Amino acid sequence: FYDFNDATNAAQANDLSGNARHGTVEGGAVFTATAGGRTGLAGDRAMNFPNIGSNRVRVASAATGALDSITSADAVSVSAWIFGDATQPQEDSLFYGDGTTGGTGTRVLHAHTPWSDSVVYWDCGGFNAGQRISISVPDATKWKGRWNHYAFTKGNGALQIWLNGALLTTSTSAPGIGLLRSLHLGSAPWGQYGGKVDDFAVWNRALTAAEIGGLALGASPLNLLGFSSS
Repeated sequence: FYDFNDATNAAQANDLSGNARHGTVEGGAVFTATAGGRTGLAGDRAMNFPNIGSNRVRVASAATGALDSITSADAVSVSAWIFGDATQPQEDSLFYGDGTTGGTGTRVLHAHTPWSDSVVYWDCGGFNAGQRISISVPDATKWKGRWNHYAFTKGNGALQIWLNGALLTTSTSAPGIGLLRSLHLGSAPWGQYGGKVDDFAVWNRALTAAEIGGLALGASPLNLLGFSSS
């Protein structure tokens, strides 16, 4: 779980889950000033990703198996607040998890919020294996110019996308999430996310509707049990 509030080390996003899986801040990604986070309160920061160059928060420990419990559980949830900038929608990705350390293999966990076609996509278990759901979100205020909460889940035989506590779309899902050997926030091989991200969290289970609703109302991910990855 990264809340991005501690900018003491500009090259590190501290993991607050207790697992010490700190993120490495690379390229042009930078902490916002205080009050730049989704609450707008003093002390609340976010991570800003310019939609140029190479910018990301890299979870280095993925390469040594830190995320393997997601695979064994065949379940995952990814939650984040996003504030897309004026470059959106673009051919970029909010986060990208891959089965190779270099991030050039099969996408295992991945989301466009949205792609250039104003469609939100969620890939889990391998895009190449057909584990994808998507939904058109033509209202740009749902992904840029203001804070919105997104959650992406897999579990109990379903893939789901949630926006601001409401279920956008759901689909049945075949078993299987491949091993993750890299996880990047704000970057994918085809493009850099443009905008701010706050309170990024990952679990090795599918969150419930009530839990997702609570997060969308401002609850901290630390209030939820079952942290496994970051």
